[in-house]
Amino acid sequence: MAHQSPFLSLLASATRGFYFYVQSAQSALELFIRMSNNR
Repeated sequence: MAHQSPFLSLLASATRGFYFYVQSAQSALELFIRMSNNR
C-alpha cells in the first residue's frame, strides 16, 4: 500500500495532536499541584 488515504493521515495527525494536548495538560496540572503544595 503505497497510497495512504487522506482519512488515515488526518486520523494520525489528530491522534498526534491529542497526545500533545494530553502531555501539556499533564505538565500544567503537575505545575499547579506543585505551586499549591508550596504555600
